[in-house]
Amino acid sequence: MVSRAEEVFLFNKPKKDFEISSHISLVNNYVFVQVSKAASSSVKWALQSLEFAKTPWQVIDVNNKFYSPHISPYQVPTQDLDRIFYSKSCKRTTFVRNPFTRLLSCYLHRVVAKPRSATNAAVKRLTGGRGGEDVSFDEFVELICSQDAIDQEAHWRCQVEDLCVTDIQYDFVGKLENINNDLADLIKVLYGEIGLEWYLKSTKADASPMKTGSSSLLLEYFVDKGTIKRVIDRYLGDFEEFGYSTDIQKVL
Repeated sequence: MVSRAEEVFLFNKPKKDFEISSHISLVNNYVFVQVSKAASSSVKWALQSLEFAKTPWQVIDVNNKFYSPHISPYQVPTQDLDRIFYSKSCKRTTFVRNPFTRLLSCYLHRVVAKPRSATNAAVKRLTGGRGGEDVSFDEFVELICSQDAIDQEAHWRCQVEDLCVTDIQYDFVGKLENINNDLADLIKVLYGEIGLEWYLKSTKADASPMKTGSSSLLLEYFVDKGTIKRVIDRYLGDFEEFGYSTDIQKVL
């Protein structure tokens, strides 16, 4: 029997992506649904650290679920999974990012800088074998904007579709652009004042695998008006749902 939640998510993304992106805490009654390239590593570091707080263990690798204190959907009975994603007894949380900077960061980090990544492999499938620096940013945007959500790779999938916001109600949506304040607010929501006190006193780990400086490079890569329009048209749901301006000048 497939849960309602799984059926909803699998309409927009493969089961592997659903399992990887869903981080469930049964003890603290929440699920963090990560959006790739939207501060997910930093958020996971903080949440995993708090989950481990009263145990003999510590964070090893935030991006390897085998080391995570959170459980995945496949480990939860069907009725409990629907409770997690639909009941008021469980909090649903996520972090999002401006579509312009997210896509550029994806291109610079996962395509150009890491030609052996699964993301670049997805690009190669779209181009018939070309990837990395052989694919221009304009071509990259044209390729990914032509895809439906189910076919998009996790690092460029439209966020409203990745999160299934038309069906799943989120209790907390943070933004990468306000990561310090929003992450503190998230921790307070999930762990209360004690958790927040720990977070504010802790030595923060920079869990991001790579900083691309995409915000400062926007006008260098978003030169073609057609490229800008493609992003706005395909990711309009992200701009509208999360309150991001479609005026690229206002991102700077």
